[in-house]
Amino acid sequence: MLLFGPRLRAESSVEAERASELVRSLGAHPHTLTLDWRDVGGTPPQGKVQTLARVKRYKALLQQCQSLGLDTLMLGHHRGDQHGNNVLYCISPSHFA
Repeated sequence: MLLFGPRLRAESSVEAERASELVRSLGAHPHTLTLDWRDVGGTPPQGKVQTLARVKRYKALLQQCQSLGLDTLMLGHHRGDQHGNNVLYCISPSHFA
């Protein structure tokens, strides 16, 4: 199971560790990924953080799936993120092609 500790908030690492513990309790092996912000000076830029984080997250998921030899990815989101994805899809379905 792939999880994210995106380093956008101080508590995101703690949340990722809690999620990892839950995954392990279910008998699965968690892979916790973090977002690499070095290409933008080491910290997320103000103003477009969520958009850039989303792009980085999907890129990291794709790379991890490829390195693990996975050909299927199922996503789970919290309600706010799911809403944002639905809005993006309605604006431009090509984002998810």
